[in-house]
Amino acid sequence: METFSKSACALAVVMLAIPVLVSNVVAQTFILDFAQVSKTVEELTDASLVIANVTVQSVYPTTNLSETTIALIETDSPLKVTRVLKGNKSSPQLVVSQTGGGNLLPRQYSLFQPGEHCIVFLTRLINGPTRPDRGIPRYNIVGEFSGLYRLDGTNPGWSTGMTSAEIVTKIEAQVRASQNR
Repeated sequence: METFSKSACALAVVMLAIPVLVSNVVAQTFILDFAQVSKTVEELTDASLVIANVTVQSVYPTTNLSETTIALIETDSPLKVTRVLKGNKSSPQLVVSQTGGGNLLPRQYSLFQPGEHCIVFLTRLINGPTRPDRGIPRYNIVGEFSGLYRLDGTNPGWSTGMTSAEIVTKIEAQVRASQNR
C-alpha cells in the first residue's frame, strides 16, 4: 500500500480544488500562478523524503496529463545525484516532475535547464497511467518551487542572504535534529 506525505496530498488538493490561474501573455504563451505558502528550511527538510545536491542532465518533452485541461502539463528532468543530504543514497539518478512546460510557464520559478546545479527537497511521485515511466525513481519538489535551491541562480525567499555552504549546514543540522526526535 502506497503512502503519501502531507505535502504531496496538500499539493494534490491544491491542484484539484483551487483553479490555477492562467493568463494569456504573448501569442499562445501562458503563465501559471500557484497558490503557494512559503516554507522554512525546517519545514522543507521535515516534509522531504530526499534532499540532494543534483545536476540537471537533460529535459524530457512536456507531457499533458489530461486531455481536458492545460493546467496538468508536466516536464520531467533526469537529475544526477552528486550528494544526498537526506534519504536513500542508493540511486545515482532520479527524475523530477515540474508543473508546466511548452507554452505553459510557471511565474514563480523557471523549469530546469540542462547543466544546472541545485539542491532539491523531494517527495515521491507515483507514476500514473498518463505519466511516462522513465525507469528511475520519480519525485516532486516539495512546495512546488520552495524546495528548489539553484546553486547558480534565482532562489526561494527562505534562502535570502545565505550562501550555499550555510544552506547545506542548516539542512544537515535539521536532518540530525529530526532523526533525534
